[in-house]
Amino acid sequence: MTLIQRIIELAKAIGNDIKTLKSRVLTLETKQNGTQGQTTEKKYVYRTPKGASWLNGNSYIQLTRIGNLVVAGADGDSYATISITPPTDSNFNKLPKRESTVDGKGGTWLQIQKPNNSGGFQSNFIIPEGFAPVKSTYGMIVNDNGIPVATVMFGDKANQRLIRIHFDGMGSEARGKFPTRLLRLGTCSWITEDDQPTKEFNNNDGILQIQTVNK
Repeated sequence: MTLIQRIIELAKAIGNDIKTLKSRVLTLETKQNGTQGQTTEKKYVYRTPKGASWLNGNSYIQLTRIGNLVVAGADGDSYATISITPPTDSNFNKLPKRESTVDGKGGTWLQIQKPNNSGGFQSNFIIPEGFAPVKSTYGMIVNDNGIPVATVMFGDKANQRLIRIHFDGMGSEARGKFPTRLLRLGTCSWITEDDQPTKEFNNNDGILQIQTVNK
């Protein structure tokens, strides 16, 4: 092979190496740009446990936290609604509740509590740490026509992180008029200052899942 031929072959080899290097650099830049443009954050989803007082069948209340924002929802029954245990005298006597008179008007509280291992219920603190509102918050419960029929309270730490449903009226006659099916929870959200949860669980306290989502 002559000197000129050798020079030509060397030039071709250098050209191929440059093309390969350019391709590698382009691939690396594409990967870096994709990584920089995609950030993630944690989402925390809590559901009340099956067997919680007053939540009938598979009905549950769900709390979803991203950042310091918590959004409440409810589901588990037909048509993405919830149902509650009918507050008959028998059920009312054995499930956690309270009747109250404010400004001469009676009201009934149905307290949603976690089950224990003895066939009863744990006292309040159903909202897990990591989800408590800075101040107690109320949401609206509506029927299937969107008409308000009750409210639900989500308690802050001073109110024992409770969840309870408030109906207007008290006594057997009033309770007999409470709607118990095809109920929906209206928009309800709050800010929490709790530390973020660190562990998932699935027990009598409910279900807590920790997920990673893209921003």
